Amino acid sequence: MRTWEELSPWVDRAIQGEPRVLCDAPITRFEPTSGTSSARKLVPSTAPGRRELSRAVQAWMVDTFARDPRLLGGPSYWSVSPTLPAGRTPGGVPIGFDTDAGTLGGLAERVVARTLVSVPRGLQGEDFWRATAIALLRARELRLVSIWNPSFGLLLHDAVRRYWDEVLRTLPARVASRIDPDRPWPALRLISTWGDAAAAAELPALKERFPGVAVQEKGLLATEGIVSVPFAGQLPLALTSHHLELLRDDGSVIPAWRAEPGEEGVVVLTTGHGLWRYRLGDRVRVTGRLRATPTVRFLGREGAVVDTRGEKLGEAFVTEVLARLGVRGFALLAPEGDGYVLYAAEPPDADALEHALRDNPHYAWCVSLGQLRPVRVERALPDAAQRYVARLAAEGRRHGDVKPAHLTGTSGWRATLVG
Repeated sequence: MRTWEELSPWVDRAIQGEPRVLCDAPITRFEPTSGTSSARKLVPSTAPGRRELSRAVQAWMVDTFARDPRLLGGPSYWSVSPTLPAGRTPGGVPIGFDTDAGTLGGLAERVVARTLVSVPRGLQGEDFWRATAIALLRARELRLVSIWNPSFGLLLHDAVRRYWDEVLRTLPARVASRIDPDRPWPALRLISTWGDAAAAAELPALKERFPGVAVQEKGLLATEGIVSVPFAGQLPLALTSHHLELLRDDGSVIPAWRAEPGEEGVVVLTTGHGLWRYRLGDRVRVTGRLRATPTVRFLGREGAVVDTRGEKLGEAFVTEVLARLGVRGFALLAPEGDGYVLYAAEPPDADALEHALRDNPHYAWCVSLGQLRPVRVERALPDAAQRYVARLAAEGRRHGDVKPAHLTGTSGWRATLVG
């Protein structure tokens, strides 16, 4: 098994143009995404790998449209591609895809392309939000919105309100008079978004903004490959796509289809893109089975550990603590000075939080020695989730890569989240 850092020397050779480094199939594209230890990594894309991806996406889409055929009756918006301008590697291989539907491949690409709301590519910051809001407000029959995290949906809703008057001035008076600002898309039927781990806290706010619209929780999809998809109301493993294995806590590795309900582990991928036994870094729990196929939930990133003074706080642990305390809505634990601060929309009792965090013996030891002071709690602004995404986007992260998190290793969040 190899991590991305261990695979990167081979990827770098392919980026320079050397053929047959990772696999026999030619690399036709590199897809940019953010890395754990670098600002950007380029993931190879091949025709066999895209066919694997397409098998899972097509099953997901057919099941979704079969459950609600009216989704096909109007346009859709998919936030699936990088907002960065396309380019080429030193070896001449294109970076990114020509269209927003290009990453889906096969039948899924053709179906989405027919109904896709077109938004200019390569825009950043407020230019992106303005263009997206205007394009979507003009799509009066919008039926489906597919986004990565709920916070993106909240930001999008805010942008629609900011540019409401500007769009109305471009529409015929008879059309503008019929538009309800509280329901800009009366035909909208489904929002597909992440719903696991930290993303689950933002789902209630998203549903409140879009009453009456069904919300579908996405499976575990990464740029490197696809692990699970929504199907039959559950999240089964995409076993007909890549070869999936599960690295268990005791160090043993099993084929993912053998995993039993209640088991946890880290996903290991082998794909047609040339990623062999790639340690994806995403930790999952097996929740049950859909017929013979295990269903899973995303728990958090492996190695998402903050260790400023030996406390070794992990994101999965922090997420479990917050759930145990009944914390809902936005919540982010960050190292600030000589301790931690929890910025939360609904702050828990600080003593209860400190007691729960001390279940981690490393954290408890650091506090008892005075290396860390006990945790503090601050009430976050109502739009803290949007501010969190906006700060990371301003630092160069693309929106699709800004995964909701309950733990960060960076400081200086008070000005952003509290004001």
